[in-house]
Amino acid sequence: MLDWPRDRSRLYLLLRATLHAVRDLLSPDEAADLSAQLPLLIRGTYYDGWGPSRTPVHPRGKAVFLARVAGEFTETLPRPLR
Repeated sequence: MLDWPRDRSRLYLLLRATLHAVRDLLSPDEAADLSAQLPLLIRGTYYDGWGPSRTPVHPRGKAVFLARVAGEFTETLPRPLR
């Protein structure tokens, strides 16, 4: 449990960081296949700021994924949107 108050902006930032971490670990074709399964509003967040030529990132793995998501947050406060 995150132990955050019910703050939609924080939850949105967590969703965004998670989607971007997943997207960046996939090849462009895999990322497009996954996006086709997402609702339209979530798909826009998923593609926000994407550079297909920069994906997939290496190395790949669970630790890299978790570090990318955690990197969007300092302590329990998320960084503001860029």
